[in-house]
Amino acid sequence: MNVENFWKQLKHGFLHNHLRPRLDLLLFADGYRRSKPLTPFQKQFKTAWITLSKLPISDDADRKYITCVEKWTCTCKAYPYHPCHLCKHLVQAVGPLPAKFWGQVICRRTVPLCRHPALVAKNQEMGKYVEPTDGSITDGDDHAWSGDHAVLEGGGGWRDFDFPGSDDTKDEREVHHHFFPSADAHESDEEEEVEEKSQQLLNLADDLERAAEILRA
Repeated sequence: MNVENFWKQLKHGFLHNHLRPRLDLLLFADGYRRSKPLTPFQKQFKTAWITLSKLPISDDADRKYITCVEKWTCTCKAYPYHPCHLCKHLVQAVGPLPAKFWGQVICRRTVPLCRHPALVAKNQEMGKYVEPTDGSITDGDDHAWSGDHAVLEGGGGWRDFDFPGSDDTKDEREVHHHFFPSADAHESDEEEEVEEKSQQLLNLADDLERAAEILRA
């Protein structure tokens, strides 16, 4: 049933606009024609943000709290216990957020606990690009380039992109030696054995050549 529904949507939503489309175009339509769904954390974060943005803030002088958007901290009692590290003071101190923000925010484990170019105080320009995985716990499958378009400007674009502090060959060799030390030792033993056999064959060739000279005499 799911497969039938998929082909039905592809036929009525895409194929009627293209006559005999190329295979790569069909694959592109399947993978990119709809937005990526929000993760459970992003859904929780968005719901909490909308709720906190509607709460009133007291004007009582005795209840003034120190709120820092840059460090994402607040001295109110609600902030330390919120699962998404939010409070109404921080939420309402930030300007309007773009729609793409909700799909880019991640759960961080280092301060500032919420970090994004759009998370700036009101009347301030959007900040610089921030690595999405910086300060977060990942699955270890991150790419060296994760979305900063500034590094692709000018020259040959991504072909000129230099991965700072990265030596893929050296890193691969170190990882292989760390996890497979016996394999490295086995390879070195095989090399020594090949060299020894090569030397034996050379010695045998010399003996045969001397024997041939004796027979000719």
